[in-house]
Amino acid sequence: PRSTVGTTTEIYDYLKLLFSRVGKTISPISGKEVKHHTVTDIVDYVQSFEEGSKVMISCPLQIE
Repeated sequence: PRSTVGTTTEIYDYLKLLFSRVGKTISPISGKEVKHHTVTDIVDYVQSFEEGSKVMISCPLQIE
């Protein structure tokens, strides 16, 4: 016989996966839906600033 703890855990994992795909993530700070932005979204957003505005672009840097 299989353990009921293992079975319950497996069901929980499947439900978590299902709802992560079906559900929408809402920001607790702004209350707006969190979405994945494309490169085009970011470029359009930065280009919407007035000319002469300063923009900080940061990225991880690995030094060996």
